[in-house]
Amino acid sequence: KLPIGMFAPKYEDDTRPANYPFNPFTRDVIITSVAMTCRGEFNFIIAAFGIGNGLLDPELYSSIIWAVLLACITSPIILTLVLRHYNRLAEQYLEKQQLDTSIVEGRGPLHVNIQIRSSIVPGMQDAIKRSINSIGLFVIDQRSWSPRGLNAIVASEIYAIDSKT
Repeated sequence: KLPIGMFAPKYEDDTRPANYPFNPFTRDVIITSVAMTCRGEFNFIIAAFGIGNGLLDPELYSSIIWAVLLACITSPIILTLVLRHYNRLAEQYLEKQQLDTSIVEGRGPLHVNIQIRSSIVPGMQDAIKRSINSIGLFVIDQRSWSPRGLNAIVASEIYAIDSKT
């Protein structure tokens, strides 16, 4: 499941500031990969099918179940640590950026917090990110959440910084 992270969307415009501490695409690949390893339910079904049809011996079945359980237990912890690491790097960058620009003639980069609430539209997050990049903003953090249901409203919050100043 780790290679699934390579399917994270990559945007052509690399508008990140020169001193930004990490590549957002690399962050997205790592987070997607680790998040996918947390999902082990299907592995139990495959292992049960294999033992039920005589494709696996009991010792191999036990090894597979142990590996799946280990991945299900450790992956959420690893995901939390990875998220905390990248959030800490972004916070340190923002703090340093505020200190660096507060001294220079009162000018500093524009920080933007965009909140969008809309119905579910396929491809909307990708279109939003491309639009924001096209006007010279660099997305530092993007989060989306929605309740379950047919007429759910998606809430997206984007924190960006002007990459031109």
